This record gives sequence, structure tokens and C-alpha cells, in this order.
Amino acid sequence: MSFITFQGIRKAYGTVNPVVAVENLDLTIDAGEFMTLLGPSGSGKTTTLMMLAGFEQPTSGAILFEGRHIETLPAYARNMGVVFQSYSLFPHMTVAQNVAFPLEMRKTPRAEIRTRVSAALSKVRLERHADRRPVQLSGGEQQRVALARALVFEPRLVLMDEPLSALDKNLREELQLEIRRLHRELGVTMVFVTHDQSEAMTLSDRITVFNRGRIAQLGKPSSLYDAPENAFVAGFIGDNNRADGDVAQISEDGNSATLRCGHTSLHGRAHPGKLGSGRSGILCVRPEALILSTETENVKRDSTLVARIIDIIHQGDHWRIQLAPDLGTPSPNWMAKCQPGQVPAGLQIGMNVTVGFDQKDAWVLEPGI
Repeated sequence: MSFITFQGIRKAYGTVNPVVAVENLDLTIDAGEFMTLLGPSGSGKTTTLMMLAGFEQPTSGAILFEGRHIETLPAYARNMGVVFQSYSLFPHMTVAQNVAFPLEMRKTPRAEIRTRVSAALSKVRLERHADRRPVQLSGGEQQRVALARALVFEPRLVLMDEPLSALDKNLREELQLEIRRLHRELGVTMVFVTHDQSEAMTLSDRITVFNRGRIAQLGKPSSLYDAPENAFVAGFIGDNNRADGDVAQISEDGNSATLRCGHTSLHGRAHPGKLGSGRSGILCVRPEALILSTETENVKRDSTLVARIIDIIHQGDHWRIQLAPDLGTPSPNWMAKCQPGQVPAGLQIGMNVTVGFDQKDAWVLEPGI
């Protein structure tokens, strides 16, 4: 039996010309799993979390928690820890008092409260801050307090709604590692909402990618990056280069395809049954898969094309080469990520280069989601 199950969930606001936030959602989450709900603003990810928390009710469908229907159960009765982006700490209380609040509401004995608060603060490494007030803490420390408060009553499920988005990059990355550590040590199920792809890739066992109120793809971080099922996921997870064209050929097993883009044919992997010969398609290839050369004969790859260099940017451990591909049809600019030893000698802005990549490193996908 799944720990959490969404069955045919629909959430719409209004009755006349309703605004649909989530449509036809079927999703299961396993006990002990770290599941991230990822997507752009308005994609339905936060609405889904709020329905699970009990702050929103679905228009139709069912939500089961350990096999028990909870879609109409009040939020306070669900016994879930929740961490918000805004911290939501009481400014007149100390750190210890803020963390103790859920236990006070549950009328936990005072001796047990002291023990649990001390343990929770130790878990988030704030033992020495117990007597401070929120105003005396940094943003990262305040979020640690909010996390301790969500964990102090030992819930089996912790929900987090973009808890790190207000923090600067370095602090955000530090807290990502702290959350990973806590999940590993406590084994509690966590459902995390974010619009940050890198954050989702760092934290998650699995990621549910949302777009326009529906699941675009669900899977492990590696499968989303290496085997996107549609053009939206390919473009949303990590950097990606794309070319639009028509499907010219599909292999017999459906596992590869050729896309005709203007005067250029490009080859990539395919998902069987997803493409039709002669129909529109999109080729997607990661920047690190591109090989550049100033000499055509030096590029021994399945697909090659000519591109003009727009910019050359040093990023410390790699170079980013901005390219304008010549496909014979309007196309967005491409970008190559090159390690220092991969950058051809004499590369300059404005010159033409040959760009190559192998079929195994690209995908031909149907337009859509």
C-alpha cells in the first residue's frame, strides 16, 4: 500500500468559467521517500501540496494517507509537519518557545516538551540559540527553527513549500545539504515544492514535474535529465539546445529518429510510439554533449551542423560558447559547455565552427506539454 495516494484529483476555482489549477492528478508517494513537486509558477505544484496539507480541498478526486481518505479532514487533524517560505515564526517568542508551540497545542507534558525541543534544536544545530528571538537570527537560522518546529512532534510526513527560495545562493545550498542529512537520518517522508531545478535534483529521490496543472513527467532525477519524455521537461530540467523540424525517419523499433531541420538532418533517440513520420518534432541536446571544431573533417559524430560563435564566456571550471546554428530555418541560439581541453585553439567571436553530437546524446520529441 502506498503511503500517500492522489486519485483523479481536480482543483478548480470558481464555478462560472472556472480556473483549473490541477487536472486529473494521479500520484503515489512511498514511505520514507523524498518527493519534490517541481514546476514553474502556476503549474499546480503548490496547490497540490496545499491539498495534501489540508489548506485547500480538491474539487473532485481522493487523497489517501496510509489508505485513509483525508480530503475533507481538517489540516490540524492530519498531524503533518509543514515548513513555509515565510518562516511563520512568532516574533514575541524565543526559539525554544517557537519550536515548543506544536507540543503545547497537543498538551504534551512539560518535561517531554523540554526533551523534544532540545533534541529538535540539536538536529538543526541551533542548541545555542534556544533563548534568542527570531529577529536576532539570520534568514537561514530562522528557516532552521521552522524546520525544527515541523519535526519536533515527530510527524511521519513533512511538507515544505519553497522553504529556501528567499535565501541567497550559498545559504540555500548549505541548507539543501542539511535537509538531505535530516531526511537520511530521520527516515521521515518529505514532500518538497520548488521551482528551482537544481534544488530538486540535489534533494530528491523522485521528482514530479508539473506544467499547466498536469504531471509532465515523474521519475528519478537522472531519468528526467537523461531521458526527458517531452520538450517541456527537456527544456525545464537543466540547460538544453533545441531545433524544430519535421520527423523524416523513425527506426523500426521506434527507439531513434531523424529530424529534418531546414537543410540539415539531425539524429536522436526517441520514445517508441510517440512520434509520427512527417509530423512536427523537436530535437533536444545537452550543451555538454556538443563537440566544436574549426575543421569539418575533425568532427566524427552522428550529427553535424555549422554555427557562428556569438560569445565565449569563461565560467571557471568550463567555457560557455554561445552559438547561432545555421539550419536553414529560424532557430534559437545554442550553447556548448566545454572543458578547458575541449575548446579549439584560436576560437573567436564571429567565426564559424562545426558542431557535432552523437545520436545517443540527443532526443527527438513531440511538441506539446
